[in-house]
Amino acid sequence: MTGQNIEPEGREVEFPLARSTSNEYDWAPPVDSPGQTENPLKVVADRLHGRWRLAILLGLVLSPLFAWAGYSLTPLTYRSASVLVVESSLSTLVEETIETAGIREFAAFVKEKAQQVRDTQVFLTAFEDPGLKEFEEIRPDFRQTVYDGISVDNPRSSSLVIVSLEDKDPEFAAAAVNAVVGAYRSIYAPDPMAQHKARVDQIDRLVKASRSKLSSLKLARNQVSVDSRYGRSDLRGTIEDNVMLIRSISLEIDGVEDLMSRLREQFALNARLLAESEGKEITPEDLEPTARAQIKPGLNDLQSVDPALEQLDAELTQLEINFQVTARRFGPLHTKYRREKISLDSKQATFEGRLEAAKQEWAQSADSKSSWGALIERKSTLDAELQRFVGMNMDLEKARIEAEDYDGKIEQEKTELAKLEERLMNLEREKDAIREGRIRFPPTKAMPAFGPTKDKKIPVAIGGFVGGWIFSIGVFFLLGAIDHKTFGVRQLKGHAHGLRVLGVLPNMDELGKDGSTVMLASDCVHRIRGRIESRRAPERGYALMVSSPFQGDGKTTLAVSLGWSYAESGYKTLLVDADFVGRAMTHQFGRLKEPGLREVVRNGALGEEVVELGHPNLSLLGVGFDRRITAANLSPRLVSRVIELLRTDYEIIIIDSGPLTASIEALPIASAADGVVLALRRGRSRLRLTECMADIRSVGADYLGVVLNYADRSDCERYGSNSKMSRDVAESLGGDAALESEVPSNSLLDNLRLSEK
Repeated sequence: MTGQNIEPEGREVEFPLARSTSNEYDWAPPVDSPGQTENPLKVVADRLHGRWRLAILLGLVLSPLFAWAGYSLTPLTYRSASVLVVESSLSTLVEETIETAGIREFAAFVKEKAQQVRDTQVFLTAFEDPGLKEFEEIRPDFRQTVYDGISVDNPRSSSLVIVSLEDKDPEFAAAAVNAVVGAYRSIYAPDPMAQHKARVDQIDRLVKASRSKLSSLKLARNQVSVDSRYGRSDLRGTIEDNVMLIRSISLEIDGVEDLMSRLREQFALNARLLAESEGKEITPEDLEPTARAQIKPGLNDLQSVDPALEQLDAELTQLEINFQVTARRFGPLHTKYRREKISLDSKQATFEGRLEAAKQEWAQSADSKSSWGALIERKSTLDAELQRFVGMNMDLEKARIEAEDYDGKIEQEKTELAKLEERLMNLEREKDAIREGRIRFPPTKAMPAFGPTKDKKIPVAIGGFVGGWIFSIGVFFLLGAIDHKTFGVRQLKGHAHGLRVLGVLPNMDELGKDGSTVMLASDCVHRIRGRIESRRAPERGYALMVSSPFQGDGKTTLAVSLGWSYAESGYKTLLVDADFVGRAMTHQFGRLKEPGLREVVRNGALGEEVVELGHPNLSLLGVGFDRRITAANLSPRLVSRVIELLRTDYEIIIIDSGPLTASIEALPIASAADGVVLALRRGRSRLRLTECMADIRSVGADYLGVVLNYADRSDCERYGSNSKMSRDVAESLGGDAALESEVPSNSLLDNLRLSEK
């Protein structure tokens, strides 16, 4: 084999590493996270891997069969229909009224009429129709068919009610529609003459009731206006007059309160002056005016007695100003000064005389007007008068509001009475239009359909064809979900427990003499060995056990291939056949009757049992023939002792044991080995791998991974070597390139033709 990596002799490398331990998820392949959605195509490929041919074969059989069945069994349907027309309005009705309140808006009215078609009484009447009962003999279940099949549609924003039925018999469909429409007409379309008379009588009663109500309202209105407790019919005018009086009384109250304030101030001032002159201490009672205390009139008050005082006061003020100006310009002896002085004195004397006369006259009339007691009495009288008028206005306002309410009701009732009288006149004028009603029935009956309404044979046939393929794929998809057989590496990598795929091996029985196939197989073996090397503890005398979940998984082929690969890479390698039942490795190399592992276990020492194979670095320890040593009396202690004997002479010890789940010796050997590699044949269930992993870890061994045996070429090419030299490199090497590209001949590969059974 080209590309050997033989380490130089005398190489002694010591690694201070103990036996490696592994975590359950070390080197685990990526598993989809809970939030990640798996590709549906990959899921289908996973379930159908290895079953595509059967799925296609079953699909080719079922698809035409389902298509033919769908086309043959799908019936043709025929549709018969009858249309009812609902009038949007009655010609004599001008607007919504009491007698039309049941109609509500037109869309709701049409919907109500459509719902009445499906009334139970309508169906019971229709089932007794002679034209429909003719089909009872050939269709005993015709009642249920009609009840379930009758369709009542009301197109949006239209006045049409469409009654229809679809059935495989066009005659039956037409008879059923006619029976239902006839039953609806007999129940919900009464005599129009009776309807008209009832409507006229109803409106006439409404007119009489409206007139009586109008008379009662007018009488109540008059009672409110005339029989008020104030005896006023003009309520609004009386209220306005009272408002003017209230304003006048309020102004008078303000004047009285002003006089009382002035009297209190004057009396308090006089009381303080008197107390001060007499040297007495003033008390609050001294400041309160007595009933006979009178106000000292001021100029404004006296003007009410002598209106000329205001004019005299103004003239006197002007003369004083003129005199002061003259006095500044002229002396006392000047004629102008003396003239101004005389005028001022004369005006002053006149003013004072008139003022004194006004005071006397004010004093004579003040006894009844300006005394403190008179002012208090006057204010009390005015307050009572004010409250009386305010209360009167409140009562009058309530009466006015009540009267206006009656006025509104009277006007409303007059309007309603006018409408009723107008409607009554219209009913009398247009009797013929009223008698026709709001629902018009078709002049002709529903007819049987000339052709099928729905022909679903072709769509159903296409659906059956597609369904055949879906059913075929679904069957094998379900089978793949239950069976869990392994047909590719992707199924192992996607396993939830992390099976840790080391690589693949092709079917060694089919290698033949094809150079590329042999090279691909060699690359697969070397890659498996490389992954194991990156995983195992790099110590001398490493014991590697090769096992499988089932018999016939190709574990012996894997063990021999790994031994050859390790030998090619320069490791001194020993193959140990520990399969006490199968003994395939010993048989492959023709040493079934030669001493081997059984003898070493019995003797406790290593003799001539180990033989060299066709490679200088590869040897074999067969299973032996001593029947006293069996799998039943093999223990981990004995196996460990044998492995310790072998560690000093060999760098890699590859042990081929029986299946882990089906042999006795597998677990004792695993407990003594350093690492375990599992082989799984393509097409076998992968569920037992998890059980094998648990057994390996339970005895303390290091689970290294699983190898897919008898793998597809696509998996082999993926896990083999795809590296090729370029054309330029080949041309530069010339003949050497041709030599390097030749497939090496190896005696060990020539012997790998074992088919485990």
